[in-house]
Amino acid sequence: MRKRLKTLKKNKKYLTDSDKRECISHISYYAVLKDEIEMLDRALEDLEDIAAHFYEDFENKSHNFREFYRKLKNYLQTDVLGDRELSEEFADILRRVLMRLEEVEYIDASASFECLKSTMSIYLLQETKPGRSANWIVRNFEQIDGDILRSGHEDPNIIYHFACLEDEDVGAVKKAEFPWPLNDDFFEVAQNPVDWKYQVYVKCCNEYKNFKRYALIYGLEFNRAKFKLSYVRRDGDKEREPYYLLKILGLKKEKYASTKKSRRLEDSSQIDISGSRNGNFDAYRHRP
Repeated sequence: MRKRLKTLKKNKKYLTDSDKRECISHISYYAVLKDEIEMLDRALEDLEDIAAHFYEDFENKSHNFREFYRKLKNYLQTDVLGDRELSEEFADILRRVLMRLEEVEYIDASASFECLKSTMSIYLLQETKPGRSANWIVRNFEQIDGDILRSGHEDPNIIYHFACLEDEDVGAVKKAEFPWPLNDDFFEVAQNPVDWKYQVYVKCCNEYKNFKRYALIYGLEFNRAKFKLSYVRRDGDKEREPYYLLKILGLKKEKYASTKKSRRLEDSSQIDISGSRNGNFDAYRHRP
């Protein structure tokens, strides 16, 4: 990247033709000011120096994990927290990272650089500050059966959101997974001779809709917190309906709107326009 920045500065310097300057000014990276390019180059140079400081001789030293995290801790304490003006929120994050580094400072391990990259997220994991987040997110239906058991011990203001409850997504109606004329039945009989592993996969895909129904009912049964149910009404040009069991239970739909809009036009008669020119319009232009 630094080589390309050098080429960019060189091209801008020796480009003297005004027409060409006008043309390339519409290219985003040629429209950047020289000072901004210099600032980015210095930042990349600093990043190179920091990386070299952390990773130099990584493969050759014993207990290289301990050495890496020792350098990281010193850098955060001295060069970041102690030497820069940081927002309180970011400083709080760094302090909690340092608390984690206290625990791994004496780790006695030596491994490859690839191993360090794959494990760094574990060693630097830090808990979110209380009140900032729920600390976890439920993704899809697979996590409902475990996470819902925590609902009785959570903050009473937490709302559990069960989303994407359309007939198609919950599997109450046949969903077109494949372009016509292909369908699920085609893949069940397509392979000859029949391979049992292939058939197991196809059956599992078809049965997943039943798991979604189970997870939804199980989650609502054992939920002890506030909850919200939602569905996506429109998918492109196709309009969808909420899960039919919810309709049978008599749940009423409420349209979601992030902002409220006034349904009546505001009176604008008090607006005055001064200095305007009167004239007529024909089909092509304004005539004073």
